[in-house]
Amino acid sequence: INSLFKKISDAGSSLYIASTRDPDGNNYVTGNPANNYVWYSGMMWRIVSYNTNEKTIKMVTTDNVSLATYNASSNEFRNSNMSVWLNTNFLSALKNPDKYLLDSEWNYTQTTATPTSAPAKTNFLVARVGLLNTFEYNKVAASVRNGKYFWLLSKGATGKAWIVNNSNSVVESAVTEFYGVRPSVVLRPNLTYISGVGTYANPYRLTGDVPANGGTLLNTRYAGEFVKLNNITYRIVSTNQNYTKLVAVDTLSISPSSDLEFHFYDNVYSNNTYIGEYLHGDWKTPINAKLTEGDFCRMPITRTTFQTTACVDQDQNMISTSIAIPKIGDLFTIESNNQYWTLTNSTSDKLYVVNTNGTVSEKTITEKAYVRPVIVVDGSVTIRNSNPGNGTSSSPYIIE
Repeated sequence: INSLFKKISDAGSSLYIASTRDPDGNNYVTGNPANNYVWYSGMMWRIVSYNTNEKTIKMVTTDNVSLATYNASSNEFRNSNMSVWLNTNFLSALKNPDKYLLDSEWNYTQTTATPTSAPAKTNFLVARVGLLNTFEYNKVAASVRNGKYFWLLSKGATGKAWIVNNSNSVVESAVTEFYGVRPSVVLRPNLTYISGVGTYANPYRLTGDVPANGGTLLNTRYAGEFVKLNNITYRIVSTNQNYTKLVAVDTLSISPSSDLEFHFYDNVYSNNTYIGEYLHGDWKTPINAKLTEGDFCRMPITRTTFQTTACVDQDQNMISTSIAIPKIGDLFTIESNNQYWTLTNSTSDKLYVVNTNGTVSEKTITEKAYVRPVIVVDGSVTIRNSNPGNGTSSSPYIIE
């Protein structure tokens, strides 16, 4: 009853064309169907294929979930910075992955930009989370294009891997560049869904992955869910027993037509920079009672440094504060409505900024960019009892 696999496979030629099946039994989405969306673990996913032999479903996030380099030098996905990040940082943020997800083969064998057949399994990694490879992307491109830069799985020439650029074309890039990350997962057989019709507005919601009730502690929820406070919409970045970190979806503005752009004017972020003084001044006042202090890492990184949550030289690089800005490698440090500053230095007088197309560049501290605040909400904060929302972008949880 309500088997997601049966629902998808029964759709047949209205959603998938059997002739697109590869030798392993994968049936790929064709065109841009309106009914292949799944809401799982605070994120919207899009079904890209189902496997006739294994009764499994493969999905990819509809949007970038972070920004990262593929690796330090090698284009081997196995043991790469990317595979480690996906199967540690990202995997740990998902709702009960042992219940919902399978370990799968992620085939990163070297290909061309537009392979006409599935690549031989010369190079693959068995893991819980991966990326789409070039063959898969070309099969389902019409339904997964997002007009942003993001990594694919496959090897390219020496020191290069394949990406999708902001024109939705597959091109090679050096593995040390920063681009968006769109994780892909395989759902276990026999999963059921409790609601939804598969559209973006009403996606399938997996059984057991339910929204919070009013009065629920916010820090019992999980990364990706949307939260509204003081008329600003945020996404949950991380939780622990003491607090919840939230990142604003958009950059700050005084009014819809007047955005705030700041010089950085310090070598590192602190509460005393221009940005810090503004965030901890009048902007903080209406929400101050909801906030507590949390740890933020402002460790410098290079294009060959692993974007990990571990913070090196904590005495110098870790700060405790209630409001800061995103850092490279955090969940949902992704493209926004404007180019914005991050915590992360590339050199002593330059910091990374995130661009609107899913790339990263560097700016000196005397240049200007916009600001996306990250706030630390106290562990005692609960979701509103009356009309609490359901944690999606169209209906975020309300905290007051």
